[in-house]
Amino acid sequence: MQAAFIIALLVVPVFLLIISTQTTDELNYLDNFWYLNRARLIWQGILPDLFVYTLTYPSLVGLVNLFVADVLLAGMLTNAFLLWCILLGVYLLGCWLYKDRRVAWLAVTLVLVNASLLDTLRLFWATVSFTAATVWCLVAAVLVTRQPRFGTAVLFGAVLALAVYTRVEGVTYALFVPATAWLIFKQQGYRAALRALITTSVVFAVLCLPFALNFLYIRNNINAELSTAVTGVFTLLDRTPVEWPVIWRRVTDTLTGLLSHWSTLAWLIGIAGLLWSTPRYRTAQWICAALIVLNLLYSFLLSIWPYPIHVIFYLPLFGLILASTLIQLTERGRWSRRLAVVLLIVLLVPNLQYAGRRAVEVPVMAYRTSASAATGAALDGWLVEQGWYEQPIYTFCDSILSFSHARLQLIYRLQFATGWDTPEHLLPRLWAENALLMVCGNQVYFPDWRPLLQQATPSGLVEAGRFENFVFYRPDEAN
Repeated sequence: MQAAFIIALLVVPVFLLIISTQTTDELNYLDNFWYLNRARLIWQGILPDLFVYTLTYPSLVGLVNLFVADVLLAGMLTNAFLLWCILLGVYLLGCWLYKDRRVAWLAVTLVLVNASLLDTLRLFWATVSFTAATVWCLVAAVLVTRQPRFGTAVLFGAVLALAVYTRVEGVTYALFVPATAWLIFKQQGYRAALRALITTSVVFAVLCLPFALNFLYIRNNINAELSTAVTGVFTLLDRTPVEWPVIWRRVTDTLTGLLSHWSTLAWLIGIAGLLWSTPRYRTAQWICAALIVLNLLYSFLLSIWPYPIHVIFYLPLFGLILASTLIQLTERGRWSRRLAVVLLIVLLVPNLQYAGRRAVEVPVMAYRTSASAATGAALDGWLVEQGWYEQPIYTFCDSILSFSHARLQLIYRLQFATGWDTPEHLLPRLWAENALLMVCGNQVYFPDWRPLLQQATPSGLVEAGRFENFVFYRPDEAN
């Protein structure tokens, strides 16, 4: 309990740094607007067809948004909470897996100041939540191995299911179940192992059933194209001829992503710690290393593309390996202790310098006074005047979504074409919901919509109003 409170205090300055140095470009970076729009709509009961996909993060942000009524602030608070979850999980692994509080606190420190994690906390993606899920899957596995009871087995199954709802790659963590059962069997016999195996498997299967059913429904009823967002490298292998150069590039990019989140020095120290670890820490070191390899495999096999952002989930685990290596170095003699201190300083200083530069160079909360924020507020005022503020509005205008509080719903397919967002399906929905369609300039990025909206008078639609570069359409009653 005391450690949880101390870690919460450590998270506060990081949260303040993030909220004060966030920029408008970062807020509008790639999928941010999609996750935040889902977060706003999800607690209004508005769900996309494939609602289970990365459900955890927008659900958390949306829940916080119910209390703060500011989806940007809700995203930042959620990321701060997830950082706390990551650090607390790292601490528990240091205590339970490594059985050394020194490793626990040093790993917490190394992970807390990591520059890559700091940058990731600025994104409103499922990345931070899945990093937390990765850590807590291992925490739950260690707990059920130490105490193979009904309650710990239920918790283990629930955490594994949560990982699946966080990112679809979380299904690979089901491999933890037979692994933990084997460890329990070696320690306490087949009965305890069998009870834990059955309980965890049943809980995991029951909780993942809605996920599987939703995917099957989309696959069979809507004939969705799941693309590489689910099938990853298997899509490339299914093509004729097989695109081996692309597959090889996935290999090299996976390794590049792996190496990008820690310095070269950190990797050398960590690898040395794996190769020359003392018996006390060896098992824990290789367990973390095995989970890092598993992360690499699913990043290579299942991710849309193994960008660094898709390979970051291992970061806290390597922090434990690194911390354990430095602690072992301090136990080898006086000069080794001094070397460990020097190495620690060399590891920490660049990350602290990066955070310091952000704090000094980026204007405080500049996004609050940005042109996008002013446009969002003006748009909301105009919608109130028109009586459309509470009316559903479908739109392609992603850059305004996070700065408007109106009922805007993004037309965004990500990697899934589930059918509802085609003109053939959405135009009848506009009529049924008494909804509007809002477009702005050339922000129409789907080929099937472009021919329709490039017309002076789109077929089936009639212009309802204009505000600045935002054009509003409603279904043509004549049709």
